[in-house]
Amino acid sequence: MPVKKKMGKKLGIALAGGSLRGVAHIGVLQELEKHNIKPQFFAGTSAGSIVASFAAAGYSAQDMITILENTKDYDLYDYDFSITNWLTLTVELLLNLTGKQSDFLPRLPLGLIKGDRLRDWLNRYLKNQKFDQLKLPLIVTATDLSTGERLLFGPTRTNLAVLSTPGTNVYIPNKDIASCVRASTAIPAIFRPEKIDNRLAIDGGVTGNIPADVLKPMGADVVVAVDVSASRFEEKEFRNIGEVLSQTVDIMGYQITWDRIQGDANLVIHPDVPPLGLTDFSRISEAIEAGRKAAATAVPKLKELLR
Repeated sequence: MPVKKKMGKKLGIALAGGSLRGVAHIGVLQELEKHNIKPQFFAGTSAGSIVASFAAAGYSAQDMITILENTKDYDLYDYDFSITNWLTLTVELLLNLTGKQSDFLPRLPLGLIKGDRLRDWLNRYLKNQKFDQLKLPLIVTATDLSTGERLLFGPTRTNLAVLSTPGTNVYIPNKDIASCVRASTAIPAIFRPEKIDNRLAIDGGVTGNIPADVLKPMGADVVVAVDVSASRFEEKEFRNIGEVLSQTVDIMGYQITWDRIQGDANLVIHPDVPPLGLTDFSRISEAIEAGRKAAATAVPKLKELLR
């Protein structure tokens, strides 16, 4: 039996945000597993942070598929659609149009989805771990809503302090993973911000959708970026404010993605994922297959980079 030649270079993989399209990352990892290609470092933003955290915790691609098969949208989304909130929103919008304000209206929540169910769902599988407890190093990105700084959550490693740049990047070590991932996925106005260390944290895609730049400081020799941002937008009728906000974030993410990964990634994998809404769980298999196909095409080049 021939002995397999061990690849000596260390691989880091950055998984982008992209709402429910992020399940395509599972297909990418599934194809890499098929070729015995094992990333040693993970970084993730928004939806990518969910898949990256599960992979860093030791879950295989098939494990993640099984978990998704047993997950419904109501396991993740706890909507706050009270009549009071909708009436307040309507009155505030009318007042804004006339340039007026009112101090007597009830305060609106900072997002339409509370986010508690998502955090509980994450903890069910991540078992309340902190970053130092993971099997593989992981960095999750979010955005400070007050200062606009990019927040980098990761393990306690002194060499990662180089990632901190005052006013731009803030490195915060060894926090609760589920809370950080919950923060990274907080699409503005859809999910409420997550409070971490007295910071209101929102979606990491606001300050950069693919955190490829953090992987070489972590120790990676080869960096792969998986971009699931929408590269095509279909004409459709928008049914609610949530769909409008989600589409807006997708457009912003697509526009800034390429500027951010130039020079940081040795290889970019871009699955052709169909446009998916937050609740399109019936089409998850399509997204996973798109990720698998894109990775299959990229594997020869990746093997060459790792030699």
